[in-house]
Amino acid sequence: MRKLSLLAAALCAAASFTTGASVASAAEGAFTPTFDFHGYFRSGVGVSKDGAEASWSKTYLGRLGNEDDTYGELEFGSTVYKLNDVSFYLDAMVSMVTDGSNDDENTNGTDASTGNGDANFGLRQFNLQIKGLIPGQKDAVVWAGKRYYQRGDIHVIDTKYINISGAGAGVEYLKMGPGALSLAWIRADSQNVDYRYDDGYDEDSYYAEQNAAKSTTNINFLDARYAGSYWNGGWLEFISTVAIPQDPDTVTEGGPNGPNGSAVDVSPSAVYDNGTSFMGTIVLSQDMFGGYNKTVVQYANNGLAHNMVDMGGGWYDSWNDADSASGFRIMNTGEIPVTDDFRFTHALTYGYASDIGATVDDEDLISAVARVTYQTTQYSRIMAELGAFSQTVNYTNGTDWEVAGQKYTLALAFAPDKEILSRPELRIYASYITSDGDTDVSNSLGQAVYDNNFNFGVQAEAWW
Repeated sequence: MRKLSLLAAALCAAASFTTGASVASAAEGAFTPTFDFHGYFRSGVGVSKDGAEASWSKTYLGRLGNEDDTYGELEFGSTVYKLNDVSFYLDAMVSMVTDGSNDDENTNGTDASTGNGDANFGLRQFNLQIKGLIPGQKDAVVWAGKRYYQRGDIHVIDTKYINISGAGAGVEYLKMGPGALSLAWIRADSQNVDYRYDDGYDEDSYYAEQNAAKSTTNINFLDARYAGSYWNGGWLEFISTVAIPQDPDTVTEGGPNGPNGSAVDVSPSAVYDNGTSFMGTIVLSQDMFGGYNKTVVQYANNGLAHNMVDMGGGWYDSWNDADSASGFRIMNTGEIPVTDDFRFTHALTYGYASDIGATVDDEDLISAVARVTYQTTQYSRIMAELGAFSQTVNYTNGTDWEVAGQKYTLALAFAPDKEILSRPELRIYASYITSDGDTDVSNSLGQAVYDNNFNFGVQAEAWW
């Protein structure tokens, strides 16, 4: 019920925007508050040869015909005050995710297959944005609260290459020279750290005996960005992100100081101190041939280095010994209209990281995804997507772990426009997913479905 109340609270807050705003603007008597409603969803039904639809490594193989969930976001916003160049904007968003297996998917813990509630609700954004407050900077925004912060997205593989989001504060779009500067302080903790993957449980500690105590590493992110268009059709962005961890002295379980009411110091055995970590990002985009091309180059160290080989966008690793880790990643994506009816998009990734665990020497990842679309009528189109990846982990004891996979998808889709990202879209698809190496394709419940699988399904996706 508590999670459901988040949705109710957000809806009530959104509804109150107009009421509250009328008071704020009454003195001016000239401004009518706006109301914005945005959202995203994907949902559908599918089947594989083993029953439940298989979804595996979509950030490596591509997402078309490789998703098995229902996910949605509802966002409500309002400009509650505006006078000349100064405006106050309130923003709220809730999200939900479920496996889509039942009609009544609630939060009561009725899903016997997982022991948890069918649906998970989350408060994703709740913030205030003040535009034009800084003299001489009418486009600059001062903000505070919880928000998605300038995320970088590659949609075809459902990957955010930069995603420093959470509760925070900052100022963005300060005009300086040919570009604009953005500065932010954001909190995004490593939560519920209950296992050190490199070492296992310490059987003599309270932490291991209880098997329920959790530790949280407080992570403060300091993020600086400078971006601008320096030539016709081009865009260049520089991002510097520093993660500063602060380990708590105690963890709590069952009460404010543990089940027996006393402070329990278990954080040294629960989390690794990977120290202050850095991630640098350069993004180069260029319009070309009626489409675009984007290249992303990144470097990261310590607790952020793993992002270079797991398609992460900036989360901090407190589970593995990575205080001397480093890595880099190069990504390229784009969309090209070959003809008026034929379009091509792709996503290429190469990542490398070393010392991201006590037993890991180095790890590399290569991934390639391509999607072609042919418009058959005004609203219908045929799509084909091919994806492949290979990942290798070399361990300090001389052994290695390798995995590779391929995906082949054919789909008939219906959308209001020719662009590949035109939405809403309804698609009927068939996918074949196969793996090689030391792992098997699994469905969302983690059940093995051998080393190949065939999906057939219908899915809708939209944003507005």
